[in-house]
Amino acid sequence: IGNTTFSVSVVDNNASISASTNSFSVADAPLNGGALTPPSAVEGTAFGPVTVFRFIDTDPNGASSDYVATVATGDGATLTSAGNPGNVSILPDPLHGGFLVKLSYTYAEELTNATFSVSVKDHEAAVSASTSAFNVADAPLTAGDLTLPGATEGLSFGPLTVFHFTDADVLGTTADYVATVVTGDGTTLTSTANPDNVSIVANPAGGFDVKLTYAYTEELTNATFSV
Repeated sequence: IGNTTFSVSVVDNNASISASTNSFSVADAPLNGGALTPPSAVEGTAFGPVTVFRFIDTDPNGASSDYVATVATGDGATLTSAGNPGNVSILPDPLHGGFLVKLSYTYAEELTNATFSVSVKDHEAAVSASTSAFNVADAPLTAGDLTLPGATEGLSFGPLTVFHFTDADVLGTTADYVATVVTGDGTTLTSTANPDNVSIVANPAGGFDVKLTYAYTEELTNATFSV
């Protein structure tokens, strides 16, 4: 309690005396931090609620509603139990006593050595913990069909689909990927360096297609073609 009024009065029949102050304070009991447990996350996959932090209030009368937890997720987002209750919540810890900070979230992209932190505030008391070695795993890619182009020397073709793949990250976009095509005649083309030759487009049925536009100058036999 801060800046409240504390007063004392004494009465002896009709005589009385009193004194008061309006700057009386009662200190906030300190918070003690427990384990910080960053989530095990994969891009594009929702998780939670999972426990990311434990803390104890030395005030035995503390309740979950007394605190505000803030989670810096490492990807630029900052979530609080007050402003984002669907993402961050504070619950009593039934096993160890104290309280648990729980997080529900979806990372859009993989992360490496990001800073993940949790802080809890109760009026003037606060506690926090962080790590700068937080990672979010890249979702796996799954190969589909490799389709060799029907090519004739000297004749350009394309864009033709030469490869199909899917990403377990449901938030994946064409800009996330780099496709490399080894054409078999000694040429290596990429979607970043040679966008007129190699492109990646979303397939309406799901996943992505790698498309190739090219012209072979000579015939080939038993060459290696790869994507």
